[in-house]
Amino acid sequence: IMDYMEQYKQQISKKIKVSNIKCCVLPVNDQTVQTAAQIIKQGGLVSFPTETVYGLGANALNSNAVLKIFETKQRPLTDPLIVHVCNLEQAQELKLIDISENVLKLIEPLAEQFWPGPMTLVLKANLAVVPQTVTANTGYIGIRCPDSEIAQKLIKQSNCPIAAPSANLFSHVSPTLSIHVFNDLYDKEIVILDGPQCDFGIESSVIKVEEAEGIVNLTILRKGSLSQQQIQSFLDEKGIEVSLKALGKKAFSNEESNQQAPGLFLKHYSPNVDTYLLSCVEQVDGSLSTSKVDMDLKHVAIVDFGKYLDEFKEHCLSYQSLSEEKNLVEAMNKFYWTLRSAENIDHVQKIMTVSYTHLRAHETPEHLVCRLLLEKKK
Repeated sequence: IMDYMEQYKQQISKKIKVSNIKCCVLPVNDQTVQTAAQIIKQGGLVSFPTETVYGLGANALNSNAVLKIFETKQRPLTDPLIVHVCNLEQAQELKLIDISENVLKLIEPLAEQFWPGPMTLVLKANLAVVPQTVTANTGYIGIRCPDSEIAQKLIKQSNCPIAAPSANLFSHVSPTLSIHVFNDLYDKEIVILDGPQCDFGIESSVIKVEEAEGIVNLTILRKGSLSQQQIQSFLDEKGIEVSLKALGKKAFSNEESNQQAPGLFLKHYSPNVDTYLLSCVEQVDGSLSTSKVDMDLKHVAIVDFGKYLDEFKEHCLSYQSLSEEKNLVEAMNKFYWTLRSAENIDHVQKIMTVSYTHLRAHETPEHLVCRLLLEKKK
C-alpha cells in the first residue's frame, strides 16, 4: 500500500503539500475491495468508481457515518444523498422504502429495464430504517443500482446499502477519475479505490415517483446520463400510461431549501475559475461569424463542441473540443474531465464553453454564431 501511494503521489499537483495528505489510495483488487467494505462496515468513508462518477460512500443506515459524508464534502444538510443498492429486491428486503402496490408495479419494469444503470428513483422513505439526514428531511430517498462491477462488489461485501454522493468538495465539478477525488479530498481521512475512468462521465438521471389519489406520476428532478426520450420510449413501448415531466430550471434554489434530489442548487458542478457560457444564435443572413466575441483570450481556456470556436485556437491559452464530430455522447463523457483539466492549467483565469443545450435545439448548427452571455456562470 505504501509503495502504491508513493507511485500515486507522482501524478498529484505540485500545489498539494505531501505532509497534508491524510487519505489512502488503493489499487482495485479483491483484497482491497474487501478492505474497503470493512471500512464501510466500521463507519468509515470510501470513494469508489461507478459508471457515472466517483462516489463517496458510507453505510446508509449509520447516521454518524452519513454525517461524515456531509462534513467531508462541506455539503449542506439540505442536499440529500443517493443510496446505492445491488437491486430493487435489496431495497425492499432492507425496508428502505415505503411504497404502495401501484408504485411498485410502475418501478419494477423501470428497474428491470434501466438497472443496473444511471437511473435514480426517488421514493417515499421508511424513516423507521433510513436516517433523516439521508433524505434531507424530505421523507423521500433516492435509490440507485450502479452498473459497475467494483461498486456492486463493494455493496455486497459491505452487506449494507451505501449512501454516496459524488466524491468532491460541494459545488465543485464531479470526479470521473480517482485523481480528481484525491485533488479535492486528499486532506480527509478517506480511502480511495483507484479504479478506471467512469464510462458515462456525468451523474444519473433522478426521477421522483409520486402517488396522489391512486394515480402515480413521474417527474425528472435532475437530468443526467439517461435521457427523458429514452424513458418515455420505454413507457410507450410497454404501454405504461403514466405522466412523465421534467422539472424546469426555475425550480433550482438556494442552499437553505431542502431538496428531494441532489444537483438542484443554483450553484453546482462548478470549476474553480470563472466560467462563461457562450450561447449560439442564428445570424440574419444565415452565415457563421464569431466576431461578436471580443475579449483578450491569453488567459482563457476554451472548451469547444465541434469546431465552433476553432478560429480562437491560436489566441487562447488552451483549446479543447469535447467532440470534433459533434457527438453528444462523447461530449457528455468528456465534459467534467475537460472542465477539471482546464481549471488546472497554469495561468488560466477564465473558461469559456458553448451552450450545448442551445446547439441541440437547432437543425443546422453550422448557421449559428456565438455571442457572450451577460450572465456569468461560476
